[in-house]
Amino acid sequence: NTVVCGSRGWFSEESNQKTVGDVDWMKIVDRETLRLKMSLESVDPQHSDLQKKVFLHFPPVWNSSVCEGIIQLMHQHNVTECYYGHIHGYYSSDANFVYDGISFKLISADYLSFCPLKILE
Repeated sequence: NTVVCGSRGWFSEESNQKTVGDVDWMKIVDRETLRLKMSLESVDPQHSDLQKKVFLHFPPVWNSSVCEGIIQLMHQHNVTECYYGHIHGYYSSDANFVYDGISFKLISADYLSFCPLKILE
């Protein structure tokens, strides 16, 4: 009863970018948003009643940084759960939280002490 969708994602705030040199970071954000859109739209319309869970490497929400394009896209496709990684060793912020009606869960291997999280029952 569940469909798994996702992409790498990316930080939308320039201050979070760790890129070196002249990089068009909004181009990366736009590309990853498009990849997630294609993943969500690849679900067969006959199965539109299935719950969609999104998996991203980069969290679309972290502290005050919000990737609005990805959040809007998840709302358009009725996504209520998003799992993400990337955050390693920096756990001063809530790892599991709800933002704008979407539940976010950190599933980085080191955060979970290399014990996988059961997602589907």
